[in-house]
Amino acid sequence: MKRKLAALIITLPLTAALGLMLIVYKLSIEDLILCTAGDGFHIPHSACKFYLYNLTDEDDARSLSEGPGLSFAFATETPEAKPDRYRVMARLIEIGVDINEPSKIDGLTPLNAAILENDPELVKFLLANGANINKTDRTFNFNAKQFIEHLQTRDSKTNRDEVRQIIFSARPPSPNA
Repeated sequence: MKRKLAALIITLPLTAALGLMLIVYKLSIEDLILCTAGDGFHIPHSACKFYLYNLTDEDDARSLSEGPGLSFAFATETPEAKPDRYRVMARLIEIGVDINEPSKIDGLTPLNAAILENDPELVKFLLANGANINKTDRTFNFNAKQFIEHLQTRDSKTNRDEVRQIIFSARPPSPNA
């Protein structure tokens, strides 16, 4: 009886963990990103984080690149997810999500989307990870400098000075990089 109970105690958590990983495995990359933020899922976000950080691959990168792109990871800006936001994006870049590819949803490059959000830390992160200030978006055909100037003319009430300073002091990547 004690052996059966011990076997049951060992087997149940393993079975539950495997079942949970199977559920997480079936999530789209977009749902997985949202789940890491604890955004409305009934799956523990720790399971989604584990899967995202350890088991995602080039197929996931291709799926995200062919859809909303890296900018989708900006959705992890919830208070609970904020500490993991850059780790999630770094992992996506590591598995092959193109940091310069415009989103198929809004046509903006991740850098232009960060400029639109007026988020200096995000702009710095993207530039540090290879975002190209000369890459144009599909919506306006603007590079980062043109885009921030366009936003400034359309919305002069929003203070974009810090982001503008970062963009205008950034150097484009070398052609050999």
